[in-house]
Amino acid sequence: MKRILFLILLLLFQLKIAWSEPWQVKVDEKNNVVTASKNGEVTHGDILRFRLLKGKCDVVQEYFTFHTILKNPNIKSLKEAVIPIEVNGKKIYSKAMYAIPFLMGHSVWFFNGGYNVEKHIKFYENIKVHRIKILSNDGSIKNFKVEDYFDIIHNEWNVQNVKNVLLEAKDKCEKLSVQTKKKDIITGAKKIKGLFGYDFGISANDIPK
Repeated sequence: MKRILFLILLLLFQLKIAWSEPWQVKVDEKNNVVTASKNGEVTHGDILRFRLLKGKCDVVQEYFTFHTILKNPNIKSLKEAVIPIEVNGKKIYSKAMYAIPFLMGHSVWFFNGGYNVEKHIKFYENIKVHRIKILSNDGSIKNFKVEDYFDIIHNEWNVQNVKNVLLEAKDKCEKLSVQTKKKDIITGAKKIKGLFGYDFGISANDIPK
């Protein structure tokens, strides 16, 4: 009985840590990108990312990842596929960017679109927990069955403080733009694009080697 109680308390403690884990807002000066990210509550290593590109600081791109340990030989066929997902109870479609080998499985990157920062803040203003579930069928892959590709098909993220996070990311993006312009004036150096031609602004650091 004591052991069961201990395990329950330990689980509650871990959930509290995951829930209170802060956002990470990082500036990548080399690739001209500001990223705000947060780990998931169900699968900790699955990350919700908001990315802002220098010179386009009014637009935020939303990405998320799902890790899978299933050994589906067709996992890489998900690249650029349109996948049906459920976001906070509403069905939409997300674009699978690619699948990267990661921790005895693969991490699949999804792109949910680019949005005006202020409008995206308003979208999240009444959402405390951002829930995503990958669905079967529909989309661009014929007879797609989510269970064939993913062992865990849902995750959620605590987004209560997302307004402040997005405003902070936007502010750092704007400062990055100003700093880069000053550097260009002083040194006369050419601007580094830092992107590899991906339609949705994937950083060079995110391209699988």
